Amino acid sequence: MSKTNTTSVLLQNLRRVFKKVISEFSRLKKLEVDCQRLVESLANLLSQRQAVLKVGQDGLAWSKMEFPDLQARLLVKISAEVDVKVDLLKELILPLKDHHDHVSRARTDILRLLQKHGRELNEEVMCQGSPTVPPMEVMLGWVDNLEKELRELYYCRLHYLECILEPELLPDSLTVLWNQNADLYDILQDCEEQTRFFLEEAG
Repeated sequence: MSKTNTTSVLLQNLRRVFKKVISEFSRLKKLEVDCQRLVESLANLLSQRQAVLKVGQDGLAWSKMEFPDLQARLLVKISAEVDVKVDLLKELILPLKDHHDHVSRARTDILRLLQKHGRELNEEVMCQGSPTVPPMEVMLGWVDNLEKELRELYYCRLHYLECILEPELLPDSLTVLWNQNADLYDILQDCEEQTRFFLEEAG
């Protein structure tokens, strides 16, 4: 494959990556807002659960004598509501996994291309951009970072949701976790702003 063909194929692969993730950027931001509402509600339920457990530990006499199964019934009710919220959140974060899978496959294809034909590309080709095309080195860095951020964010959130009733998981921890997405959205914002003309060139 000639240098021109290698460059062309590499640019096509990069376009495919960015076209999909950028086209879904607005949807991802909306899903984040929906997630945030559910996370706040879920954190509130976890706080209620902790309070109910604490009452049981304190062993207030009136609750044991007059309502011997009250704590158990409250915990069952709260746990059922927690399960509903968790299932909804798992559905809402699935697009992160879908995007990660897409970026990961594209990254693998790009790595294979570079391993096979990387010698045909020189530093000038990789580092020189244009008014409408960011340098390939920069775009490859975005692909690496997108793959990492999407993977870590999705699986970290999934882990928290699956361990939601573990005693060491505090309600505030869940809220903090959901706010750890700034790096991903900064990268997506950069990609959207700097690849607009690059993607338009592909028609």
